[in-house]
Formats: sequence, C-alpha cells, structure tokens
Amino acid sequence: MNSVEVFPWNKNFETGLPQIDEQHQQLVRLLNVLASHLAFQSDAPTLNTVFDELANYAVYHFQTEEAIWHQFLADDVSEEKHRCTHAGFLESVLKLKAEAGIKPSDDVFDSVLLFLTHWLAFHILEDDMRMAKVVLAVQSGMPLDQAKLHADKEMSGAMKVLIETLLTMYDTLSVRTMQLAREIAERKRTQEKLRLAANVVENTLDSICITDAEGRVLEANPSFYESTGLNSGEAVSKSLKELKSGLADEQLSAAIWEKVNEGEYWSGELTSRNRSGEIEHEWLTLSSIKDEQGD
Repeated sequence: MNSVEVFPWNKNFETGLPQIDEQHQQLVRLLNVLASHLAFQSDAPTLNTVFDELANYAVYHFQTEEAIWHQFLADDVSEEKHRCTHAGFLESVLKLKAEAGIKPSDDVFDSVLLFLTHWLAFHILEDDMRMAKVVLAVQSGMPLDQAKLHADKEMSGAMKVLIETLLTMYDTLSVRTMQLAREIAERKRTQEKLRLAANVVENTLDSICITDAEGRVLEANPSFYESTGLNSGEAVSKSLKELKSGLADEQLSAAIWEKVNEGEYWSGELTSRNRSGEIEHEWLTLSSIKDEQGD
C-alpha cells in the first residue's frame, strides 16, 4: 500500500523526556498509517484494526505519561486537566471510528485527520511540553512551585511564537497532504478501472475495436483481428470502411455515423465481404465516447 505522511516528526516536538518522546513518535507513526489507509480507502475491517491499534497504543502512552506526571505533580490541577484531555481524546477516536463505517470516505478522511493532527500537535507542543519542563526542573532540584513558574516562563515569548508557527505549518501541511493523497488514490482507482476494462476487452469473445473520430482503428482485441483476418500492423490506422465493406455504402454509413456522433449508439446487422471475398453477416454496435469538450 502507498503511504502518506500527514504529520512528519521533527525535533521541535521533543520534550526532553526520552520515554515520552519515543512514545509520541510511535503515536505519530500510527497516525500516518491510519492516514494512508483512509486515503487509499482500505476496507472496514482493516480500518477498524488500525483505529484499534491507535486507540490501544494511546491508552498505553497515556498511562505512561500520567504515571510520570503523578510522580512529580501529584494532586496538581494540571495533572487532573491532563487526564481529562486524555479521556476526551479516546472518546473522540472511538466516535471517529464509528463514523468511518457510515460516512462518505472523504468526510471521514477530513474529520479524522484534522482532529488527530491538530490534537496531537497542540497536545505535545502545549500540554506535554510544559509539564515536561516542570518535571525536568524538579529533577534538577528546583522546588515544584518554582519549577512551574520556570516552565511558564519557558513556554512564553519565543516558545509561544514557535508553537503557533508550528501549529499553522502542520495545519497547512496536513491539508495539502490530504489533497495529494486524494489525487493519488483517485489515480490509483482510475488505473485499476482501466486495467480491469482492458482485461475484459482483451479476453472477451466479442470483436472490439476503438477508433478515432474519423473511424480509424486505434486499438483492437484479439477477437477483432481474428474476425478480420488481419494483424495489428495491418488493421491499426485503417478506416472501418476499409475493414468492413458494408460501411462503404455512403448512405448507410452517413446515417450510422450521424447517430453515433450525436452521442447515441448504432446497432444493427451489417453485410460485408471478408478477405477471401465471402459474404459475412454480423451484428455491429458502434458507441461514442466524448471528452470534456464534447468532442
């Protein structure tokens, strides 16, 4: 499966606590995996598995974080606020998972990835970064109250500008990446349709050819070459009138092509002579395919 990276990791997301940073990177990896499955429209069982993996890992990560915060910030208001934020995230993920089974894929793609990228970037850069600075200050021997003031100071000024810049950057990046992923997914679906159509044409017993607007053969399947007794080199670029003598009747041919060019199809019995000069009766159907300009 192709992959998309809606949330590239960089060092600005590192809190300075190795265990938490490693787990954040794993959460980001799972988010990008989910983005890839949504972009390329994986089936429901696969999406459910990826959603569950993300939710289960988030639970594991939150437990790790909360144990660290509790060790240094027991009964602090920030600890309780952080725990509530974690609970809200899990509720949102389960809700998005349920919506993935009933909403159009594009709507799910937008809502899931916008929520996850925004939440993860904001949560790491704002909440986790501040609490990590408190923990690091306490570990260095600073009293808790002083450590909190130190963290507040560290999170203001240049750091605040950096956070706002990164959040804006990731918002723009995620939108552009989602647009690109949609284009890739659509191209992949189109290529698959073309492959299936080509396979059907190639293997059907009916004689099929594709012509340009003037009726010159562009492509044909093996049954067509067999029925005309010609190979591709002999048939391609030839007019159907040359290959099907019944179409050489100007009055009939004009009526047929007029109907086809109007966007309809013509179907009927045609009498032609084959390469051996024998009379053949066949049922012929002609259909037109028009481009965006109507040609």
